[in-house]
Parts: sequence; structure tokens; C-alpha cells
Amino acid sequence: MTRRGLVAFVLISAAWVTARPGMALEGNSPKVDFNRDIRPFLSGTCLKCHGLDDGARKGKLRLDIRDGALKGGKSGDPAIVPG
Repeated sequence: MTRRGLVAFVLISAAWVTARPGMALEGNSPKVDFNRDIRPFLSGTCLKCHGLDDGARKGKLRLDIRDGALKGGKSGDPAIVPG
């Protein structure tokens, strides 16, 4: 996934998560659950190229484990920034 694709993914994910009806609200922002809201999207879209398989992994970016996503890929920039 390119940097532009990653930015698009994050923006679309945020819009999708906040638009879901019935989500528990915590203050003014929705409470996001990684396993319920994010993991299914990553599994269907990103993990085929950024998952467990070293041979299929692109850009040395691994998104199936927290440390990999926070470390980032070839650029060294984190793919996901907590908070």
C-alpha cells in the first residue's frame, strides 16, 4: 500500500467507524474496538500484502502485529500512530 493509499485507508476507516449506528459513545467520540471495527477491514484489504507471509509482504510493512504497524515499512515512518 502506498503512503497515499494508507492515508486514504485511515480517512475512510475513520469515516466508516464514526458513521456506524449503535456504537457505544464515550464522551463526544465513538469508542472504537480494534477487533470489531478495524481488524475485519485490515483482513479483507491489507493483510494479503502486509501480513504474516514474508514472501508476499510489500514494502516491508507488516500490519498483522502491533510492533510492525508502529514501526512502519521501508520508509521507517509508522503506518499507524496510536491516539
